[in-house]
Amino acid sequence: MSVLNVRQKRIAFFDRLVWALLLCGLFLFLSPTGVLANEENNDQWHQKWYDLNEQASEVLALVEKKDYATAKNRVQNMADELMQLKLGKFVQHPEQAHILLETMLQAKDALTETDLDEQKVQKKVLTMKLALNAVAHQEEPLWLQYYPSIEKVILELQHALKEGERDPFFAHLNRLAVHYELVRPAIIVSHPLRVYTQLDSQMAYLTEQRSQLWQDKERTEALLDALLEQVRIAFFLENDSQKSFWFLMVGLGTFICGILSYVGWRKYQGERARQTVSWREFNQS
Repeated sequence: MSVLNVRQKRIAFFDRLVWALLLCGLFLFLSPTGVLANEENNDQWHQKWYDLNEQASEVLALVEKKDYATAKNRVQNMADELMQLKLGKFVQHPEQAHILLETMLQAKDALTETDLDEQKVQKKVLTMKLALNAVAHQEEPLWLQYYPSIEKVILELQHALKEGERDPFFAHLNRLAVHYELVRPAIIVSHPLRVYTQLDSQMAYLTEQRSQLWQDKERTEALLDALLEQVRIAFFLENDSQKSFWFLMVGLGTFICGILSYVGWRKYQGERARQTVSWREFNQS
């Protein structure tokens, strides 16, 4: 068997192997367990999340119109619909599923109180809206818009602490607690547990150890610095689904580049084989 034939057979073998790998990769990508097919199967579930998000906007509009009875009924219907959804398709942890239902129940309770507090109702309904929106629109959720407000309050806390302004310091602390409670459920459903648990522990210390904050200013200053950094992480960290998407794209890109590189190499080897003849073949001819 000539060297040229052996080389051609090797090239043909690797050619079949590469195309088999390519077809397997496309099959996995397009199969029911792959991303594209999985997205098609989940379209109806995504649409239900979008519907819940729109209903939350409508409830907020009803609250602004002071139509609390209709708003309460709508929230109850939303809670029933949420219980029918497969939450595991959209959130990864039981705590995230729990907080979604809890925000709805808190909104309903606020609307049901005999001595209705309009500010509390609006706050609870807005919190529910932000949490649902965080699931329905993971790429650009509404809660990210609150970063400038939270950052500003923390900076004002740091300034008041540095200047020795006690009353403004605690006023800013109260504002920070209000802002955080508003976006907390949205943060929980958007990020891994470690992100919001660290935030929760920092905020809990600030609110529960108020008397010590002013006495130990150096420790409080360090805590505010750490809190600001953690807030930035929470607002600008990509969530798990975004990371998975980018890892998938990078993997597919690498796979395709490898295929193209091999095809180019094979073409080069084929042209080289046609243009050259080994000395052994020449002597045998």
